[in-house]
Amino acid sequence: MNEGSEHKSVQPAGADRTAQLWYRRRDHRVVQWTVGYVAVAYGIQHGVVLMTESLDWPHSVERATMLAFALGLPLAVVFAWYH
Repeated sequence: MNEGSEHKSVQPAGADRTAQLWYRRRDHRVVQWTVGYVAVAYGIQHGVVLMTESLDWPHSVERATMLAFALGLPLAVVFAWYH
């Protein structure tokens, strides 16, 4: 068998569905993608707040970007799962 040709997770025999889900979550790197998305969104949102305060933009710009990032989080998790 050629090592490194396929990536399969090693699961203990008799693992239940919950354990299989946790193994798959780790294999898909959902947590890493979610933390990365939150970190980038936080940085961008902080920049937007600074821009709105310094350029005297309405607060609706801050609210709109925060809503977009909040709605984008579930999409990032789904994309991470299927990546």
